[in-house]
Amino acid sequence: MSERTLLRLPGKGPNVIDRVVEFFSPTAGLRRRRARASLALSSGLIQYTGARGDRPQTQTWTPAAGSADSDTLPSLPALRARSRDAIRNFPLALAAMNAAMTEAVGPGFRVKSVIDHEVLGLTEDEAQAWEARAERLFRMAARNRQLDFGRRQTFTGMQYTALWSVLESGDLLVVRRQRMRPGDLVSLKIQLVEADRVSNPNDKPDTDRLVAGVEMDDAGAPVAYHVRSRHPGDDWIALTTGPVTWSRVPAWGRRSGLRLAWLMYRQTRANQTRGVPYLAPIIEALKQLSDYGTAELHAAVVNSLFAVIVKSQTPETAQLIEQPDVGGGDDAELSPSRAYKLGSGLVIEGADTDTFEFVDPKRPNHSFEGFVHAWMKQIGAALGIPFEVLIKHFGSSYSASQASMLEAFRFFESWQQFMVDEFCQPVYELFITECVAVGLLDAPGFFEDPLIRAAWLGTKWIGPRRGVVRPDIEIRAARDAVDAWLTTAEDESARIFGADWEHVYAQRGREVRRRDAALEGSPPTEERAGSSETSNDAGADLDEEDL
Repeated sequence: MSERTLLRLPGKGPNVIDRVVEFFSPTAGLRRRRARASLALSSGLIQYTGARGDRPQTQTWTPAAGSADSDTLPSLPALRARSRDAIRNFPLALAAMNAAMTEAVGPGFRVKSVIDHEVLGLTEDEAQAWEARAERLFRMAARNRQLDFGRRQTFTGMQYTALWSVLESGDLLVVRRQRMRPGDLVSLKIQLVEADRVSNPNDKPDTDRLVAGVEMDDAGAPVAYHVRSRHPGDDWIALTTGPVTWSRVPAWGRRSGLRLAWLMYRQTRANQTRGVPYLAPIIEALKQLSDYGTAELHAAVVNSLFAVIVKSQTPETAQLIEQPDVGGGDDAELSPSRAYKLGSGLVIEGADTDTFEFVDPKRPNHSFEGFVHAWMKQIGAALGIPFEVLIKHFGSSYSASQASMLEAFRFFESWQQFMVDEFCQPVYELFITECVAVGLLDAPGFFEDPLIRAAWLGTKWIGPRRGVVRPDIEIRAARDAVDAWLTTAEDESARIFGADWEHVYAQRGREVRRRDAALEGSPPTEERAGSSETSNDAGADLDEEDL
């Protein structure tokens, strides 16, 4: 066994004596470490083959064991740039992003206020009236672009942008701003700041309290974020906009304790300061697949044009004649070097001594689809998107297609909850807090007791509905579950159709009442049959059971 292999074997780290020996005599220290590694190997302490260094499969596999930040922060600029480039130029990367956005956000989340009326001492009717007013106020501000600091997007559009930025760049800074404009209900505004702009002032190195633009206290909790005045990609316009500056944005209000700014990212390791792009683990595979697909496409195009090889025995000049049925220009003469050009429907007129060989293009490559699909399955598994959902092709049975959609929905439910916890609910709480402060909502005890405030801020968010292949089967199953008291009509309405049950119930009641009124005020059936007028009531001839 080589010395290099022994030194890679894991074991106890060097103790104080080892360090002293290595300091005064590196050669002696090396012998001690080699002996320690040999002892670990011979005593059978290494039980996992994946941890051994004496096997050919793992001899060159020696990754460093770094912290969450040391493993990610140095790579983030390159990962962000390549992730964005892949989404712009690689069809499979864009397909993965679109699938994720469709399942996780879709048409957006809608809030349903659910206050704890028992804690608040309200009757159910009083609670419903307060909830309806809170939802109405938030809906008005959300739809009229009042919450966007840049006044460009509705709240639904901001949800889409927020999650797209988190998936594409790894994280996103959300900043609470205040600006009262004519027609606004409240001064609350939300600004979305791209990940690249959050960095250390003057690009200084990280410290124990300032890491990648995040300022932390002694417990590791963020207390402020440092934001660049412009994106690093816009530094080329420095001559017209002046030097780059940094702003310190507090994370929490000093007196109110409310959130003023926060980073949206999925934390996968303890003490992880910044997020990693969604496509990071498969960026190299996406690049290779894209290059392979492009090469196969070019090869197929070239081989479709290049069909004949001319072997000439004389230096005579031939002519290049184009087929009349293809459409084209005038006949073109070849140069003395006889540099034939490729084209659709071209025929070479050679000399009597020329010989012709027809080329078998072997394109398209018949193994291309199977190979690419095999890799797509691995990429989909890594991203949490089943193969059928990733490429939007459901050629299997109902059960297989439904299982694929269900598996995708189960994975993206976690992203839906992420959006509710990290964006929708915090923005709603800030909005309701200001509504109570300015008197738009009456909420006794809101600012005095945190438990009372939490009772006023209770919500349920209705997100994208789960896709179904056979709605009739799903509806029957949902009805049976409701009849068996295993679920509620409200939950099933949101799950299958993404609808608010109370709105559906109220609207359905209005439709039934209008139908009953139309039936009572209409002439008898015999007269209607002989009448030349056409009824505008589409449900006038339906029975109660039909509706």
